[in-house]
Amino acid sequence: MGILHKFRSVVRENDFVEVGECQDGTTSWFRKARANMRLCVDDVTNSATVFWANGPGQLASKTFRTVTSLKDWFALKAVEPTLSRPEKNERDFTRR
Repeated sequence: MGILHKFRSVVRENDFVEVGECQDGTTSWFRKARANMRLCVDDVTNSATVFWANGPGQLASKTFRTVTSLKDWFALKAVEPTLSRPEKNERDFTRR
């Protein structure tokens, strides 16, 4: 089993669903149903990159070159406490 097939298997095991593929077939895009996360498996670089939003206008990403490192990251994310989001009318608009 090739590394890209392994990446795709791990991604699916972690509740991501495939949403598209690049026309030339070099990348596959996934999304996580219950989180604001997207993931790209890239055939050219043999890597997987996860994208997520930390807050409004704050995009973060992390690229993984090995399947093991992606699995480990998913395991860490599964045990992280979920931060409660403030209600729309309770947001803090103070300047930093």
